[in-house]
Amino acid sequence: MTLLRPLFISFLIITFSSCKEEGTWIQFKYDEARAYYYSYYQQGTHGRSEVLVNGKLNPTILNPEGAELDSEQIRLLGHALNGNKNEGPAMPAECYIPHHGIVFYNKSEIVAHISICFMCDRIESVPANHLNQTKILEPIFEELGIPISPEEF
Repeated sequence: MTLLRPLFISFLIITFSSCKEEGTWIQFKYDEARAYYYSYYQQGTHGRSEVLVNGKLNPTILNPEGAELDSEQIRLLGHALNGNKNEGPAMPAECYIPHHGIVFYNKSEIVAHISICFMCDRIESVPANHLNQTKILEPIFEELGIPISPEEF
């Protein structure tokens, strides 16, 4: 009996230490993620208001180098986009004129992107996401020094 106890404890330690954090939207390889803000009113984007236009960064981006997200910001983002941070039902979007975006890169190639409209609380992404409130993402942009309101641009 005393011999089984250490084996059982070892089994529990191995089992729980190998658990991965589940429920993240990020299921792709990337080596960096950068946040952008933009005003689609400039330089004529022909009604395109996402962070990417024809596979390239929106030409109205106001911080062309982007602001790199750290590992904690990426972790929060991944869990939020999977719907783990939702606080009630989604409300219908009024406008969807996004001014914020996050782009994931792997070896300088775009592998995923997110366009966010904080004004109407809507987010679109590739791959698709399950977030129904964008407010959870505001602190990420604030920490990066990116204004939330287009009036602040």
